[in-house]
Amino acid sequence: MKIILAGKMLKMLSLILMVTATIAINGQQWRDQEKEMIQKYDQLVKDGKMTKQEADINIERESNAIRRQAVMDIAKNNETDMHFYGKVVDQNGDPVERATVTYSYEFYGYKKKVTWTDKEGLFEITERGMGLLMIEMIEQEGYDKSFDVNKDAKDNSTPRDYDFTKQGTYHQRHDTDEKFKQPIASVPEIFKIRKKGEPTMLFSTTDKISFVKNEEKAYALCFATYGYWYTKDLYEKVRSSGKRIDVVATGRYQDTAYILNFKAVGDSSAGIILSDERLSSAPADGYNPEAEALFKEGTTSVQKELFLYVKSGNPPIFSRVEMKAVVYSQGNQLSIEYHSYTNPYGERNLEGGWHMYALKEYNDQVGEAKKMLKEGKYPPKPDFKALEEEGKKEYLKTHKNTQ
Repeated sequence: MKIILAGKMLKMLSLILMVTATIAINGQQWRDQEKEMIQKYDQLVKDGKMTKQEADINIERESNAIRRQAVMDIAKNNETDMHFYGKVVDQNGDPVERATVTYSYEFYGYKKKVTWTDKEGLFEITERGMGLLMIEMIEQEGYDKSFDVNKDAKDNSTPRDYDFTKQGTYHQRHDTDEKFKQPIASVPEIFKIRKKGEPTMLFSTTDKISFVKNEEKAYALCFATYGYWYTKDLYEKVRSSGKRIDVVATGRYQDTAYILNFKAVGDSSAGIILSDERLSSAPADGYNPEAEALFKEGTTSVQKELFLYVKSGNPPIFSRVEMKAVVYSQGNQLSIEYHSYTNPYGERNLEGGWHMYALKEYNDQVGEAKKMLKEGKYPPKPDFKALEEEGKKEYLKTHKNTQ
């Protein structure tokens, strides 16, 4: 959002500078108009047809009108035709039909409009304005409400904005090479939105673990039945009691960095994948019994985002652990906030359904699923698609006054 506001301010500043420069060059024209207008009212006062107070009010009003017209004339000279081609695809590169594209552009203020993609995922925008166009949001049922701004962007909800020139070329502000491109139908801008999979039950936990210098520490995480980390001493008691454990994490400080080792617990197929990408299905293969992550210290706090994909336990289940790690300045502490999401059915699907979570039937299923995993069995799988639809209907009933 800061980028957008900065862009608006720069655009407005540019217009003001242009107006100032043009008035400085052609100022004599409106000065002559003002002079002529003032002489007219002076004569009316001399002839006794108007008081001095009335003349001053009229002079101020007409002077403002002359200046406004000068600004409008200059702004019109800065108007340009904006012609934009885009294409919306999913994560597999397939076109997304009938997606709603919300955009805004600058034309004596900001105007917001929508358009839609065709069966090839293509959309076209033709407007006349001051040169600034923003693609704000792309929406379609069954897809995330976001798109990739560029490959280095962390926040996928940030709009893309473009500056058009009077020659018809445009410049994407996020481009690092600052090159101008010619917008043509055969080479549209690509917008990628993620197609959601079938919703399923996900056990979720949220907690924090920490490590300090000169102290090796170990934690154990039970995704399926307990949902939190155990310290090393408690972990030994839990393991000796035969209760389920999915991951053991050990951390130590060495050579200005924290080294974390993650080990999946379970049968011979248990394993871990470290990634910097959030996926809604756990990878099919590539798992290793252990994985190691390095967190280096700095003179200021250093942040890092990491994802663990885990196949663990008996019977085996798949989980995604989203970790936000902070190494405080001079390496005094490593703190990790995590959210874990676990499929209790032994399936790789990690796609949550958000409406069914409020249903009593769904929460009864959660309790039953945890009970069966404690017994070493997969729970029976209900029709989550139907549950999600039911949850959506209930949501719309309770929120009908806000729709």
